[in-house]
Amino acid sequence: MMLYDIMQVEDDEDFRFFLRIEAKRQGMSHLEVGSLNDLEEALKDSSRAKVYVVDGKFPVDLGCQVEFLAPKAAEIIRNFDPESKIMFYSLSDLSYLAQKFNAEYAGKETLPRELIEKIKEMIEK
Repeated sequence: MMLYDIMQVEDDEDFRFFLRIEAKRQGMSHLEVGSLNDLEEALKDSSRAKVYVVDGKFPVDLGCQVEFLAPKAAEIIRNFDPESKIMFYSLSDLSYLAQKFNAEYAGKETLPRELIEKIKEMIEK
């Protein structure tokens, strides 16, 4: 099993890039998946994370239409990793989802270094 500090479900390359750079700067391991099916495949391949950072909208498969899949991603994560810690990270207010899934929420106006600090706090809990 491969355990990462962060597994990020995000279709936007810029947001993946900035979080990857900040995670690397902080010495944290980071796996990026760009679609729902990529997430499921990573989990089937025994990849796990201390914190899963989940965007609100992303495609089922790379290259397909972007859809609101955050709830589905959280369900898949919890099926494979029941004690998982999830951070919804979206342009949309997903605080209601964070409450539903006993997770955290940060808007994308949160700078990557601030997001990493929140993730570190989640890992330490």
